[in-house]
Amino acid sequence: GTTTIETTKKTLVCKPGTSSPRCVYQPISSVSANTLIDNGEHDYSRPIVASMMQEFGIKYHMVNVFESYRESNRMAARQTQPGSPDPWIDETPTKELFLEPFREKNLFNPWVYFPLGVVLTASAVDYAIQMKHMTQMSKMDTPSNLLFGFNFIAWESVGSGAPEEMFFRGFLQNEFYHLLASPYFSIPMQATIFALMHAPGEGRYGAGVSGAYLGLLAQMNEGKLGPGIALHFWSVVMLGIETTL
Repeated sequence: GTTTIETTKKTLVCKPGTSSPRCVYQPISSVSANTLIDNGEHDYSRPIVASMMQEFGIKYHMVNVFESYRESNRMAARQTQPGSPDPWIDETPTKELFLEPFREKNLFNPWVYFPLGVVLTASAVDYAIQMKHMTQMSKMDTPSNLLFGFNFIAWESVGSGAPEEMFFRGFLQNEFYHLLASPYFSIPMQATIFALMHAPGEGRYGAGVSGAYLGLLAQMNEGKLGPGIALHFWSVVMLGIETTL
């Protein structure tokens, strides 16, 4: 990039007078521009690994919350109405929920593939716009580039799909519904919290709209999280590819 260095000096300036020259010190500013060319590659593996560890910790906690929520629901059902837990809490085993993005019934669900088409189109347009305004940045070395791509395309996709759907649509949305038995309350409430978990700006607005749609998807499927997990997972994959490119 270009580094601009500004220096201020004082120099003696003599102005002729009627009897004798009058000399005073006045500040003189000079500006010089130096172009610094950085052709080296840098190791960014430590901050990327730190981000991945944070992602794992937060999403692992979300999964634990949902699993504990389901178990407490089963215990309550055994105590009050044996064999009748809340049917709106998805009882699919956790390992199976992580496989939902690859199930044919979800991939060929129009409520999943139509929004994915919108995400794909928006990502392509955004990529074209961003590339026009892209500025030169420090280069990452090959290991950092590979780690960066793995983090955004694979790691965050796994962490965003099942864990976030389990927590926001499986846990929070159900709890808000128990406070006020209306999807017009439970869906906007969880979507608002989902949006606030994202960075301010366009990302937060997009998360709010996505959270509302994913909540509607869970409501339409009577609490089943599979379609939402598939949509969430592949959307993050597409955004991760754009970010990496």
